[in-house]
Amino acid sequence: MNCLVLSIIVFIVLVKSIVFRKLLGDFWKQVLFGKQPKEKDIQTTYLLPKNVGTLIFKQFRLFSWTYVLLLIILLFFVTKAGYYVLTYGSCVGPQESATCFFSTEQGVIEDNCAFIQEVTIENYHSFQPPIIGTEEYPLHLIEFGCYTCKESRDFFPVIRTLLQEHPGTIFYTYIDAPLDAYPLSYETAVFTQCVRSVDARTYWPVHSILRDEGTNITEEYLWSLANRLSLDTDAIHTCIDSGVGASLVNQEKEISAEQQIIHLPTLLLSYNASRMSDLSILSPYLPS
Repeated sequence: MNCLVLSIIVFIVLVKSIVFRKLLGDFWKQVLFGKQPKEKDIQTTYLLPKNVGTLIFKQFRLFSWTYVLLLIILLFFVTKAGYYVLTYGSCVGPQESATCFFSTEQGVIEDNCAFIQEVTIENYHSFQPPIIGTEEYPLHLIEFGCYTCKESRDFFPVIRTLLQEHPGTIFYTYIDAPLDAYPLSYETAVFTQCVRSVDARTYWPVHSILRDEGTNITEEYLWSLANRLSLDTDAIHTCIDSGVGASLVNQEKEISAEQQIIHLPTLLLSYNASRMSDLSILSPYLPS
């Protein structure tokens, strides 16, 4: 639920609760104790027109339960929004696709798969994140993702198609942004960073498989994948136990925090205008 809409509803309810506090109090008495005021009392005490007072009297039980149930539902959404604000910095939560959009030079275009915005991250190369291509390529894409988040996995075919159909054009970087709300998202990121630390050549195959197959990632699945690809599991264990992988993930999480990433996937982009006139290669993935 949109924060503004929710705020307006809460304001209206609070105002009405003050104006009709006696009536609302009697609603609670009806629900909790089965008590119902007399028809005359409803008209005189609540200062209501006679026909309205008669209607409320005849359907007092229905009005009482409707009010209480609506109040409980409202309190649920208020509590949920408050939790999201404290946890994710936004009342829409971690994966609210209704507010997803592509943001380009032409403005904001609504969509429901990823955030794209033009931005320059000055220090993201300092810790050497996993990359495909070279910095000389005209279009730079930086994806913030989470292996166990469904939306990140669903967006991977778009990334793969772009890289396959436009060789020599896209310099792609993946940055881990694991969310606590998703089980094993952090542990999976640490695992992949250790895979890369042990043998960088094996990182992208593992990355691709996890985003293709990672519907229900478990710790057993990760190690079975390592065995399936004949990875050096002893070295990966050592990397994890020593905290090297966690350190790499934490560096990437700091970048996510600096960029205020709260929706996944988020795609940050920049391009060389002298070598690339526009972002038309992205048009198939933008709504018409």
